[in-house]
Amino acid sequence: MGEPAVTVTRFLADQWPIYRALRLACLADAPDAFGATLAEQQDWPDMLWKMRLQAGVASADACPLLASCDGVPAGIAWAKLEDGDVHIYQVWVAPACRGRGVAAALLDAGINWARTTPAGGVHLSVALSAAAATRLYLRAGFRPHGPPHVLRAGTDLLSQPMYLPL
Repeated sequence: MGEPAVTVTRFLADQWPIYRALRLACLADAPDAFGATLAEQQDWPDMLWKMRLQAGVASADACPLLASCDGVPAGIAWAKLEDGDVHIYQVWVAPACRGRGVAAALLDAGINWARTTPAGGVHLSVALSAAAATRLYLRAGFRPHGPPHVLRAGTDLLSQPMYLPL
């Protein structure tokens, strides 16, 4: 049996239920890795999820990404042009698909999209506890950019900003 087929595409506006399911799964799976929490987003009404994804899909400054592994939704990332650089957020892969290149494919898609913008570089932040993610970003050429900062208010969780010049 061969390697699983990994594909990364931009989300379509009508795929908001998939985005919602993956986003909630990532917050449940990795509660110490993101600025948002499951408690904050699990009760959002469908209309909010729909509007959030529709706005991202419609914007020339955003690139919401969906990864699939053997045709099954398996991961997300969101790239956004802000203040002259692209910022990548929400990178996550379902546990069953980890170690198969899904995260690297999402990251590559975000970086490739950034190269189509006037951005000078790509920023992201990684939780200090996320060793595998940190290794992925270092392999892609990102380097620490400034000191760690508090991941979200009310915690002592830290996140390391990283930067990749384009």
